[in-house]
Amino acid sequence: MAIRTPVLARGSSQLQYYLTPDDMVKEDDITFTRGDYVMQGREKCIYEECRRVIAQKSAKDSSLHAGVHCNYIVDIAYAIIHNTHERFTVNMMNHGAISNFDVNAVVEIPAYIGSHGAETINVGEIPTFQKVLMEMQKAYEKKTVEVI
Repeated sequence: MAIRTPVLARGSSQLQYYLTPDDMVKEDDITFTRGDYVMQGREKCIYEECRRVIAQKSAKDSSLHAGVHCNYIVDIAYAIIHNTHERFTVNMMNHGAISNFDVNAVVEIPAYIGSHGAETINVGEIPTFQKVLMEMQKAYEKKTVEVI
């Protein structure tokens, strides 16, 4: 069985979903979630490789690699454990960090991470174009939750 990569996972711009929504989703199966893609793709490969490593009792020549996201998570965990107050981009409640955006929205913003959590860095006002794109994304997310 060939596993088709979802459009979003191919690195396409989110903007394409706003400009050509019908084209972007016409081949997607709405009952096959992003989680399903991961489980039948990367997760399946990881489990198969782990079984191979266990059977051989060696990770020599293993094809497993951490990847960018895994490294990022480890760096954040290190910052929490060692209270380094390093700067990361994280998803958090806005709480006014973006001053002209919904204070209750979860946004991707810079923050200093330490053992007491994340300290957001105030961004101030964002340009109208980016604000409108973010508002459209938040409206889409809210509507999705309502439908579910």
